[in-house]
Amino acid sequence: MDFALDENQLQVRDGARRLARSAFKDRAARWDQNSEVPWDNIKLLADQGYLGLLVPEQFGGAGGSIMDLVLVLEEFGWACVSTTMYAFSSNVHANRIAQFGSDAHKTKCLSGIASGAILPCRAVPCHE
Repeated sequence: MDFALDENQLQVRDGARRLARSAFKDRAARWDQNSEVPWDNIKLLADQGYLGLLVPEQFGGAGGSIMDLVLVLEEFGWACVSTTMYAFSSNVHANRIAQFGSDAHKTKCLSGIASGAILPCRAVPCHE
């Protein structure tokens, strides 16, 4: 069995690596120390298509695979965990909507997630 990455996967990984090391790495400590949201990075994620990596192409996403997302998250995680979590959250929620949402829900949400206009989240009940 061959576990080598194919050419497309190498391009996805290398693009994420370049972005993480050139744009995310030097700012990560400041954001973490100050408990700040990395808005500049989130805008870069949206502009470069990383928030919509798993969004189907017909809704403005990249139509990528889970493997593509894993490669991206690994590279982003090396540089900035906060940024990585935004990329993870957007893609995981978009993937759930793409798989299980109604056509109306897909139309309403997926292009906004891919463009960064919508940052999805998950609410968890709190118990005392």
